[in-house]
Amino acid sequence: MNVEELAEELADFWASALVERDWAGRLELMNRIHEQLYKDLEDERTFRQVSLHFVAAAIHRLGDPPVTSDAQAEIYAQSADEAHCQAARLWWKHGRGGNEAGAAGGEERRRYPRQVVDEPSLVWIGEHTVACRLVDLSAGGARVTAFRTDLDVGTQVRVAMPDGEVQPAKVVHANACSAGLRFEPVQRAA
Repeated sequence: MNVEELAEELADFWASALVERDWAGRLELMNRIHEQLYKDLEDERTFRQVSLHFVAAAIHRLGDPPVTSDAQAEIYAQSADEAHCQAARLWWKHGRGGNEAGAAGGEERRRYPRQVVDEPSLVWIGEHTVACRLVDLSAGGARVTAFRTDLDVGTQVRVAMPDGEVQPAKVVHANACSAGLRFEPVQRAA
């Protein structure tokens, strides 16, 4: 069975359970599915391929609704379907439900302006590597999404940047499939 066939079979199996949940519940269930999938597949590359196609197939079975929440955007960002990824990028850039703006007047609270990006990347936690997507970037940090992140607040990591550089960072917030990173100063030899 190839990657796409396995992904379609998984989407068929989980479709009824996903339909019954809201987007936050779907995100939680998909995280559990991905944890098991990671254990069951032979390598990280196969896991990533099946994961991307499974997410796309699951979203198609849900009717490809427009993105209306952060949880939904987290799921869409992990799809093999470029239209889903684009919908997540647009949500993060324009449609967020107030998570990026300050309480009064909707002004930006961040120290550095963020740029929405959509680049495959890697995060290193010690010697462990996690495939992810870099979804936004600023002079002071970045946001990455990945199922099975293992990124806990306070964890020191390194992240691959779009220009090929590797930037040390610290996890400042995280959930089951995304993390906010604050860049750390590069230690230079004296």
